[in-house]
Amino acid sequence: MIWTFIESLEHRRLLTAAQDITSLTALRADAAYTSVDGSGIGVAVLDSGTWAAHPDLRDNFVAFFDAVRSSSSSPGSTNVNDAFDPDGHGTHTAGTAVSSNPGVGVATRARLIAVRALPADNEPQPQFDTVANGLQWVLNNVTRFNIKVVNMSLGVPTVNDNTGRITDQESVLIRRLENAGVTVVSAAGNNYAAFAPNAGSATP
Repeated sequence: MIWTFIESLEHRRLLTAAQDITSLTALRADAAYTSVDGSGIGVAVLDSGTWAAHPDLRDNFVAFFDAVRSSSSSPGSTNVNDAFDPDGHGTHTAGTAVSSNPGVGVATRARLIAVRALPADNEPQPQFDTVANGLQWVLNNVTRFNIKVVNMSLGVPTVNDNTGRITDQESVLIRRLENAGVTVVSAAGNNYAAFAPNAGSATP
């Protein structure tokens, strides 16, 4: 007998404003946003990967690209079973953004473009910038998948770089994406208090 275990993505209940960290309850209650569900909008999630076959994600999945192992000229895959996540962080992040479950996802009908931009701890570390490779792939496929948003929840403990350098490869690609009409969102990190003057903020 084969047993299959499916871990449910985090479920959010109706909470007080202080408890509802992601403000999803407030968003659902705001009349200005009740009709906003991300329909037709491509959201590229650059992270540890995504287990896109998860029941809360598979209906919104459209493409997967492995920036750790593949060239940015690759077409990627539209097979949901090709998408994987050795860590789990990217699946969690993708769920927050585009889960079809209204108790979890913000944009419940957006199109998920999953990009594995970070190698797993137990695999050979590539001798190139995997995040830049993922960003280049996204730039190559903006029109193909109608990508309007890039989300990167990346970071290294105790490191906060707000120098705003405009010449490194990732910065150049981010600016090219912005010029193409794509909003690029990067997490400030979970240890913001050590760096930012205002809670929850860290900006160049």
